[in-house]
Amino acid sequence: MLLAAVSEVEATLREVADEAQRMATLPEPGWRALHESGLFKIKAPMVLGGAEADPVTQIEVFERVAYIDSSAGWTLFVGAGTLGNLSAWLPDEAMDAFLVEGRLPRVAGATAPAGRATPVEGGYRLNGRWSFGSGCNHAEWMAGGAVVEGQTPSVKGFAFPKAAVTIHDNWQVGGLKGTGSNDFSVSDLFVPSWQVFTLAEPARRGGPLYKISAPGFVTNEHAAFALGVGRRALDEVVEVAKTKVRGFLKPQGVAAREVFRHELGRLDVSLRAARAGVLEAYESAWTSVSADEAVSEDQQILMRCTAVHATEVAMKASRFAFRFAGAHSLYDGNVIERCFRDVHAGAQHAMVHDAAFEARGQQLLGLSEASALA
Repeated sequence: MLLAAVSEVEATLREVADEAQRMATLPEPGWRALHESGLFKIKAPMVLGGAEADPVTQIEVFERVAYIDSSAGWTLFVGAGTLGNLSAWLPDEAMDAFLVEGRLPRVAGATAPAGRATPVEGGYRLNGRWSFGSGCNHAEWMAGGAVVEGQTPSVKGFAFPKAAVTIHDNWQVGGLKGTGSNDFSVSDLFVPSWQVFTLAEPARRGGPLYKISAPGFVTNEHAAFALGVGRRALDEVVEVAKTKVRGFLKPQGVAAREVFRHELGRLDVSLRAARAGVLEAYESAWTSVSADEAVSEDQQILMRCTAVHATEVAMKASRFAFRFAGAHSLYDGNVIERCFRDVHAGAQHAMVHDAAFEARGQQLLGLSEASALA
């Protein structure tokens, strides 16, 4: 059903892809299509009208949307992931305000604790400015992490209506241009205690999905994004190679070059292997939580590492496509150029930092300090 919804929005997302680059945000037809299809609710609890999809289904959906358009794919998974957190972890008292006309809202946010919160009667006074608020222009609620003075745990998440936020129009970037990932800030904002949550605590609603916890709850999104963009880059360069000729004295079709064929085959298999590794790691975690077992630190490390690996393979695929498409790949609006920029931009996210491999090495060596959030 969710994959059918992707098929239904595909034409719209393709139509607005170029406009998203110019506007530096997903245009209304694009985000409205995602909203009305229910895809933003893929990670939200069923009790609130969400899909509460298993992590492998999520991967398939996010991968497909990223293949259609990388900015739309990124915007979808950030919005869906943030909504999953808020709808599962916010206290019950928040639901009357959080639900918009009885439905789950569109949300955006940043988990980095860039805010500072002071406890006051009934809640907190919050100040902060957060970067990378992907989808903030069409959000109805926002969320940001903050350090709380004098409390344990010291880092909490805060949810607040979009009307309370200042959006800073600073998304002038080289990659993921169409995601609208502007900074946003609040100043001396009172946040009631029922709009505050702690992801380290058990979810307040929903089933096994929310027992996966961090980083596994979100790294499947990044893996899927990379796999979708990497596959689109390879498919695009295959089409270019069928007709493109290069060379002066002895012009030769790109598709006839052995080096092109060799690297194309290698990268195709590498991308397939990376995808298989991601699915294996997440199927293992899903089996654990479905049996009411905790996800181990070893499983968390492997989930994150497979997402990092998928990202690295996708970057190689995009560089290969960019190189062999030649000057064809330089122009704005060219899909290969966009894949190249966007997958490298996505690789800057902390969740796919290659430090994760160090934790995997520690794990294999039996060192106790190995952490999935290294």
